[in-house]
Amino acid sequence: MKKIYCLILILFFSCGTQQSFDKNSDSSKDIEKVKPTPFIPRKKLLKNGIVVPTKSSYKSRYYSMLPYLYFNGRGDFKSIKGDYISLAHPNHKEVNIMCGFWSKYGEHKNILLAQVWVEGYNQKMLDTLTIQVKSSKHGTLKLTPKKRNNYRYSIFEERLYTTEITLDKKTDILKKVYDDVITIFVGGYKYEFLNPELILD
Repeated sequence: MKKIYCLILILFFSCGTQQSFDKNSDSSKDIEKVKPTPFIPRKKLLKNGIVVPTKSSYKSRYYSMLPYLYFNGRGDFKSIKGDYISLAHPNHKEVNIMCGFWSKYGEHKNILLAQVWVEGYNQKMLDTLTIQVKSSKHGTLKLTPKKRNNYRYSIFEERLYTTEITLDKKTDILKKVYDDVITIFVGGYKYEFLNPELILD
């Protein structure tokens, strides 16, 4: 009888240990899955026609901010202005765009956003300008009203476009943005922004 009881205890602890090991294995796999893709040096990005919209590392503010990178295929890039990229436009002096993911922006949380302002344009003039913003993975970003005292860059007359991203944990954003491209049309002129998790060969 004692031998049977001992055998039951051994089996019980053996199963418990195995379950614990399996959980740890799954946990390790999960940790492995949520690692950001490798950082790409600025020079390599530039060689591939990609502009980083910040003077610091584009991954330095993960996970509160994931700035999208500008694809400068036509050579429209002019300069960096804070978190904005200043771009040439055939019909306007200058278009300035801030694009990416923010975990918190004003009263908004976990959003993809594109914020656009045009040199020399006030709000009334912007209302007459057709601006369209679409994410290849998350659909159309909608024009979003702003409470000016809650935002940076309130001195500019800009248009904010957003879409909310559902996250269970902050690292989920890596999969959400991976392979995404945000296309912005300003007065029919196209600009493309690439997700910061992109991989170059």
